[in-house]
Amino acid sequence: MGSSHVQRRLEESGTAKILACYIYAVFAPLFAFAIVQTLTLPSPQELKFLLHRIDHGISLLHGLELVRAVAWVLLALAFLIFFLLGAREWYIALMGTLKLALTALIVAGVGMQSKVLPNTFAGCNSLAASWREALPMDMRDSSTGSEASLHSACKRMVEHWAFAVAVVIFYVPYSLLMIFHGVRGILHPRPRRHWYSKASRSLRVQAAIYFALRYTAKVFQRLKPRSGKPPPHVVMRQGDMINQRSNTFTGLRRHKRSTSLPTRVLPSNVLLKIATYVHYVDIVNLHTAYNKLFLAYIGNEDEESKLEQLRMYTCLSGAKEECKLCRAQICESCRLSVPIPHTAILMHLESCKPNCSSCFLKTYKSTISQPCNLEKAGPSFQHRNVCRTCAAMTNLEKLRMVEQQAQAEMHKFSKDGQITRRQNAGLLVLFRMAVLLLSLTTMNL
Repeated sequence: MGSSHVQRRLEESGTAKILACYIYAVFAPLFAFAIVQTLTLPSPQELKFLLHRIDHGISLLHGLELVRAVAWVLLALAFLIFFLLGAREWYIALMGTLKLALTALIVAGVGMQSKVLPNTFAGCNSLAASWREALPMDMRDSSTGSEASLHSACKRMVEHWAFAVAVVIFYVPYSLLMIFHGVRGILHPRPRRHWYSKASRSLRVQAAIYFALRYTAKVFQRLKPRSGKPPPHVVMRQGDMINQRSNTFTGLRRHKRSTSLPTRVLPSNVLLKIATYVHYVDIVNLHTAYNKLFLAYIGNEDEESKLEQLRMYTCLSGAKEECKLCRAQICESCRLSVPIPHTAILMHLESCKPNCSSCFLKTYKSTISQPCNLEKAGPSFQHRNVCRTCAAMTNLEKLRMVEQQAQAEMHKFSKDGQITRRQNAGLLVLFRMAVLLLSLTTMNL
């Protein structure tokens, strides 16, 4: 009994596959058939008048209208069947019976047309001549009443009549197969599937967990901070270490290099020995003024690492610090104290940074009557230690460099704030997904 049941299920699956192929294959031809039958109906006044004059002309006109109406109904049912693929068997049997009845109507319409239309295009020659003789004399001279126009209309009707016959031949086994599949399912019902079994419940829980993790990963990918571009021509600090090199000198080393001079690369111990007697600013100035000569003696390979080693061995006469403008390394012997402009942006960052967070805006914004008025204040000057190169700058150049650094710091601060808000949003979404997953698991259990 078990083997017969398995054999029946295999046969049923084969029938279902054939039926599914029919369903997908019939839609496009049926759509074309409905369009064609709509265009077949005679629209000129002479042709309609002719069909009322000749023998069985009314039957031909009624057959064309019947086939057109049935074609659109079959097209609607062909679209509806896509939603009934997993329905019960009696739905399929009912749909097959309805399609078979509509196919019978198409057969009736084809029979009505066969009373007038010939079976081939060759019969349209004599038929067009007889149709023209049936027209009154005043209608024969019109463009639609000519023998050529009537011959073309006859050929079009014969072509569409053949299309209807092909649809009937295609639809009869299709409808019978639907009826057979539905009736067999009614006589031999399949065992109901228990969707809420323990196995399916665990699978649904696993699917929910997989969806939650995948959705969370997508959320964090979208919340990943994009690489925002800093303001143009801005000197950005790479860290807060006091001996960190400035990007200004890194940019000076990225000019186009030339190998026209012969290479006389000095050994590393010799270069480090020389570096102990000079300052880092002197090495940078030598690199800027005599770039080709400098590269000829230190080499083009690992230039950045060599400059870093030279920097570490320079300025050994005193405590090292950074230039407040260009961030270059300076010491007590090579530094100069000059007045540096202190702009409103820097004052705002130093004085108002704790009050610029989102928590401050949400909590204390309503209690503040006046905004920060530091923007109205002009730049003040403070004495800071700088290198010899920056000390030689004019006040306008110093102010421009300070403003660029302040804009860079403000850009970094705003970017950090955006990242924090995105992370908070991601954590909130993750928490909601966890609560939803927990509720689904509780309901299933």
